[in-house]
Amino acid sequence: MEIFFEMGKGFAAVAVLWLTVLAQAVFSGAVRAAPAPGVSSLEERIGRLERLNSELYRTLEEKKRAGMLREIAENVTVGGLVEVEAAADRNDLYGHSSDVVLATVSIGLDARINEHIEGRVLLLWEEEQTEPMEVDIGTVRFIDPSGASLTGGRMYLPFGVYTSHFISDPMTLELGETRRSALLAAYENDLFEVSAAFFTGAVDGAASGGGIDDFTAALTVTPAAGVIVGGAYISDLAETGADLTGLAASGGAPARAVAGYDLFLTAGTGALLFDAEYIGAASRFDPADLDADGDGRGDRPSALNVELAWNLREDLELAARYESSRELPSLPARQYGLDLTWRLRPNAALSVEYLHGRYRGGGDRDLVSTQLSIEF
Repeated sequence: MEIFFEMGKGFAAVAVLWLTVLAQAVFSGAVRAAPAPGVSSLEERIGRLERLNSELYRTLEEKKRAGMLREIAENVTVGGLVEVEAAADRNDLYGHSSDVVLATVSIGLDARINEHIEGRVLLLWEEEQTEPMEVDIGTVRFIDPSGASLTGGRMYLPFGVYTSHFISDPMTLELGETRRSALLAAYENDLFEVSAAFFTGAVDGAASGGGIDDFTAALTVTPAAGVIVGGAYISDLAETGADLTGLAASGGAPARAVAGYDLFLTAGTGALLFDAEYIGAASRFDPADLDADGDGRGDRPSALNVELAWNLREDLELAARYESSRELPSLPARQYGLDLTWRLRPNAALSVEYLHGRYRGGGDRDLVSTQLSIEF
């Protein structure tokens, strides 16, 4: 219980208020909410996941659609997402902290020019991370009735799905999330979706004079009802948002590129849903590029996230997480915890989570977080 006495007064006030509201809803049998309606332009791609879920979103793609996208003009829809978070972290390695933040404000707009062309813009603001608001996504997509499509612009590349029921991002996302200006070709049908994206790397692009020198490829298969399995490949793991080598910021060139791969599984039946994802380097980095432990062999970082969620009732979900990392010293070597999410309405959710982590070499962390999120 030590962590609760170390919380800041601001966090304590917000946490008590939200927990009181949550408890009243749980024990009074609050009105159950129906799932939020899908978006026609994205329904074929994420509908299977949404039908298994009672939260606002679970994958990176779902979050980046920015809300419910209501029609404001012919073939034009707009939506938004707002997340307020309070957290207290008792951390032996990085010190104790607590804070209340406006974690996310995003506004998205989809425009369907005709049956073959659509555009998308997503503006994002995250406190202490993206100030002022920036263009998070800006794409133009060409669609063929056969299921083929071609997308160009600034986007999140198809490397990892990062499925999660928790407030805190999984370690897999910390390692693998990648946003670049790229050209993405894809094909999908009822059984599978295959895609490939080509982009100019930030790590060795400046040193080599630029040029399209990196790519990702992904395959997602739905072999049975409620089961989704897939994998992805990136030609250089140093190109992810984690900037493992630090060369993306400096514009330097690595001794050699190290590819990365991703494997994931989602399986749901009845009130239970299981998710697992693994991201790792295909080989060791050159010691000159990445050798955090200083053993002279170079690092081969990886991350694993496993979650099991149980819908206690239509508007209430309990989830458990186990995750681990290797050769990522800023992240715990092992971490586990629980999350309780209450869907207030079809477009709002309240979550409370607790995570306990252990760092490699010693040191623990205890993290308590609450989040109130709405989409509109």
